[in-house]
Amino acid sequence: LPYPRFYLGSGMKDNTTTETCLAGAGSLLFEFGCLSALLGDPQYASVARRVVLNLWNRRSSVTGLLGSTIDVISGSWINKMSGMGAGQDSFYEYLHKTAILFDDPQLGHMFNEVLDALRFHLRNSNNTGSCLNSQGIPSIYWNVNMYTGERMNYWVDSLQSVWPGIFVHHGHLQEAVCQHAIHYFIWQLYDLPPERYDLATEQPQLYFYPLRPEFVESTYFLYRATRHPFYLRVGEQIIDSLNKYARAERVREWL
Repeated sequence: LPYPRFYLGSGMKDNTTTETCLAGAGSLLFEFGCLSALLGDPQYASVARRVVLNLWNRRSSVTGLLGSTIDVISGSWINKMSGMGAGQDSFYEYLHKTAILFDDPQLGHMFNEVLDALRFHLRNSNNTGSCLNSQGIPSIYWNVNMYTGERMNYWVDSLQSVWPGIFVHHGHLQEAVCQHAIHYFIWQLYDLPPERYDLATEQPQLYFYPLRPEFVESTYFLYRATRHPFYLRVGEQIIDSLNKYARAERVREWL
């Protein structure tokens, strides 16, 4: 498993942390696969694939879920929270996208298997009606203990908004619309989404917004899938909010 940080000038430091997140260690296969294809050198994709399989083999044998952070030396899970947001999202995202890009049946099977586990253990079953018809309550994917499936908290984070786009790719349009609706609701509350929002207290837990692109990407894919003008209007709102709150004037002075 790769260290989270490496010093280019002097190599590894004695005090370098051995704790890395699932996304940080396991999201390299897409880029390294492209690098191998462009250079005609398979070693990059091979190393990245070994990391993904290493993590995959450390899933819970009971739930099929993975944790949030892991020790790269011992291979033991440190943070045992399983979720679909920060620290974990891109592991699943790039597992799916790499399977599509390289037409890789093994990766596709792995994604299907872990998606089933996520939907079974994280997804609440209180939803009713149809989001496609503007009816009912969207399902929520909670953060749970990877070994027991017990809920650990009540928050969602902005990185989780990548999932509507993933659900579009995977053919779950109803789920994509529902999950997008949750993040759009949070966006509308503040004009820019907080990094973390607690659905139980209806308050942000982390207030900053580091220009996350995930919600934008999901909005784009939903428009491509539905051609519904609603998603064009959402896109306009996003641009308006970014220009109003995040646009930097006099860039040369800042530099």
